[in-house]
Amino acid sequence: MSALAGCKVVLIDDEPGVLKALTLLLQTMGCAVMAFGGPTEALAYLRAGIECDLILSDQRMPGLIGSELFKLLRAHSVNAPFVLMSGHAGESEVEDVLRAPNTAFLTKPFSPVSLQSAAVAAIGRPPRARAV
Repeated sequence: MSALAGCKVVLIDDEPGVLKALTLLLQTMGCAVMAFGGPTEALAYLRAGIECDLILSDQRMPGLIGSELFKLLRAHSVNAPFVLMSGHAGESEVEDVLRAPNTAFLTKPFSPVSLQSAAVAAIGRPPRARAV
């Protein structure tokens, strides 16, 4: 059983193929996934008070980059663990986000094991071990 089984994940990536592949991967890990093709829709969804265990976001997207999305979410008291992914940005580009608690960074492409490790690191411990 995956350490992420039962985890509610908000997934944001502007590349349809990546969004579909990551959705399927997270579902095979036992996650419930709400996928968004852009940050604006995800921001509206999360600001509406929808709870999730993890936000997994691409860094480079049109209109609003992942690190800006993170800052807007925190400004609106959305404090879910946050993992930034990028095939172009390095950790130095997102160091402000990574200094915050419950965050992690994934360099694309990544393996399922790396995804799970980053998610667990951001969450702090596997979701099924958290107090209810």
